[in-house]
Amino acid sequence: MEVVIDNKKLIYSTSLLVPNDEGVSIKFNALGWDIVLEFNFSKKEDLNLGAWELVSDDNSKASINLYNWDEHTGTALPEFVELGKTDNGDPVYMSFACYFIGSVRKFEAHFYIEQQSAKVEVASE
Repeated sequence: MEVVIDNKKLIYSTSLLVPNDEGVSIKFNALGWDIVLEFNFSKKEDLNLGAWELVSDDNSKASINLYNWDEHTGTALPEFVELGKTDNGDPVYMSFACYFIGSVRKFEAHFYIEQQSAKVEVASE
């Protein structure tokens, strides 16, 4: 199966059920780049629903805090966010969504690559 959205090819996807107070660690490889992401959920009254921040990033591991991602109707990033670039210079993007079901989060994370080095142009006659 191949999934492409706006010239971005899906390279990794996960859907998890996460107990309320637990964090998530995701590890995968994007064209030779080993990516480790840690997602932490917390509540902050002074921030809007769906607020997030990249807390640390050392090119091999990133920590992302998700604030107020506890809506029963769901919260999601409104657009793709660039995570970084592979050694080839191809951008890697992420998107994620979270739904709160009782005391459990359904967390979905999707990662895409825009392979600029592998673009194929179609010749017109």
